[in-house]
Amino acid sequence: MSKDTFAAKIEEDFEKIFGELLDDREEYGGEFSCYYRDLNRGGIRRWIEHKKDLLKNIDVRGKRIADVGCGCGMISLFMSMNGGEVYSLDNSRDAIEAFRRIRLRVNRNLGIHQILGNAERMPFSDKTLDIVFSNQAISHYHELEQFISESHRILKQSGILVIVDGNNALNPYVSWKTKRMWGIFENGSEDMVVCGRKIPKSYVEIRKEIIQKRFPNLNEDELKKLAEMTSGLWGKEIIDAVERYLTVGAIPENHHKTGCPYCSPIDGSYPEQLIDVLRLREILKQQGFKVEINAKIGTRKPFGYLNPVLDILGDFGLLFTREFRIIGEKM
Repeated sequence: MSKDTFAAKIEEDFEKIFGELLDDREEYGGEFSCYYRDLNRGGIRRWIEHKKDLLKNIDVRGKRIADVGCGCGMISLFMSMNGGEVYSLDNSRDAIEAFRRIRLRVNRNLGIHQILGNAERMPFSDKTLDIVFSNQAISHYHELEQFISESHRILKQSGILVIVDGNNALNPYVSWKTKRMWGIFENGSEDMVVCGRKIPKSYVEIRKEIIQKRFPNLNEDELKKLAEMTSGLWGKEIIDAVERYLTVGAIPENHHKTGCPYCSPIDGSYPEQLIDVLRLREILKQQGFKVEINAKIGTRKPFGYLNPVLDILGDFGLLFTREFRIIGEKM
């Protein structure tokens, strides 16, 4: 069997598996059903072509790969079926559980190792991996520079870091849309729906509950004021800031970051950060990577035909696309 025939057989097999999972998507929890809410069987082939394009010129066969921020694991599954040994890492217990159930459904002896952990402290020894892959995940990382440093540490010499994300800060429309979403997470809205998903409570309401539990004697106006003043803080930071304010009148420090001004009061995660791709390139270079950036418009016809034009435009092409791909080779 030729290499192309073998690859086509794998894709056909994966398409069948993915279709069956989508038919029963509710069985795998909210993470899976929400993330793939708009995908049906007719769109799977386009999904496969998109992932093949992202991995273009990268041979995963026999490679040790960290899929960081793997979510429900469909890309991990795709890479493992193509011969990669994949370490699927995510900090969401719900996502890890969804992927565990998916693997049971698939019921194959694949090289997949699930890990509950975070991108800033990855549980791998130095220089042991061939590829670090992060798809639509870096905009959620709490310390992006630490993730890059960790990726450099765990990659072998000439190892590859692949970063793909759709929160391109250089695109004006993406920037406007993301900032609008930030406001809903922080302050709420009438329907409390973002990207088709219901948000139970706004961040300011959650901070208010945290403060009220620790300081039950505060009145409603004080609670509201302190919940607003502690925007951008999370966990113990909220309690410490309120204690300082009540004790010595110190105004809480503004922890707002350029990439996203708000974070979850519970775990510090970001709903979505805007990624300054050009700044990210400089960080990667400083950390010791040789970097290539591509603006990506997807593979759907006729738009896919524009990708070569975007390559010619270079950095200027990033103004027109939502998605970007970064390939970093460890020097």
